[in-house]
Amino acid sequence: MMITSPKRGLIPAMIILIILAFCCQTALAANGEPWLETDKRIYQGEDIMVRFYNAPGYASDWICIVPEGAPDTEAGDYQYMPGGVRQGVLNFRSPRPGKYEARAYYNYRTGGYLVSARCRFKVEYPGHRPLPDPGYREPGPPGDPGQCVDRCRDDFQATVTGCRQHSRPGYLRRCERQAKERERQCIDRCNYR
Repeated sequence: MMITSPKRGLIPAMIILIILAFCCQTALAANGEPWLETDKRIYQGEDIMVRFYNAPGYASDWICIVPEGAPDTEAGDYQYMPGGVRQGVLNFRSPRPGKYEARAYYNYRTGGYLVSARCRFKVEYPGHRPLPDPGYREPGPPGDPGQCVDRCRDDFQATVTGCRQHSRPGYLRRCERQAKERERQCIDRCNYR
């Protein structure tokens, strides 16, 4: 009679579970929407750290920092992403105090000035904290679902503003619907972090 140890069957099962978890995570990231975020919402003159996710990895992918409300065709302070890189970090020098937007342009050669992702932030004078704008709320700690949802809503508002300023006749409603769908997907991702 042969007796098998329960530990023997447990090890292969654990290995299979780990492999499945890794494959599922990779598949989810590969199908994800482009995402852009800064490490802070308010800067006091320090460098701006912009994280990008789900980029296609083309040599023509780039990120820029422009004043909030600037046309999508304004390049501002820009940097190309390293070719073949789908996620990473780019550092920018701090601009003058004001409201800004980081924008990602993926596959620029064929897409032109089509913003793939955007993120808003502020730059203030070091040591000087002006009164917040009406409707602006300080974010919670990093990773807080409320902060993530706020970013989704900010991105939606910025996208709709861009739609209204730059859409060709007849495409405004389509652009707004796509922006609303992206906001919904973004909020869903926030709720599952």
